[in-house]
Amino acid sequence: MYHNAKVATNNLKLGTFGAFDNEWHTLAFRFAGNNSLQVTPVIDGQDGTPFTLTQSPVSAFAADKLHVTDITRGATYPVLIDSIAVEVNSTDTAA
Repeated sequence: MYHNAKVATNNLKLGTFGAFDNEWHTLAFRFAGNNSLQVTPVIDGQDGTPFTLTQSPVSAFAADKLHVTDITRGATYPVLIDSIAVEVNSTDTAA
């Protein structure tokens, strides 16, 4: 899994699912909180390299959407998504 930078030489490898197989894998993003743009990908339960979220200038994608692609311009193999869950956790216990 890579983070696509504006300058191709700055692309960042965040982690890997290993060799290709037909098994299900998990991908989660853990946000640092406190309005931070830092995100840690969690691939099959293992923390990947944290990265900073950026805004894509591509107008072809609607706002507030998750866009999943492969790293090449051509199709490599399909990405099948079983489910997507969004969880918002608060550590604020003072109420």
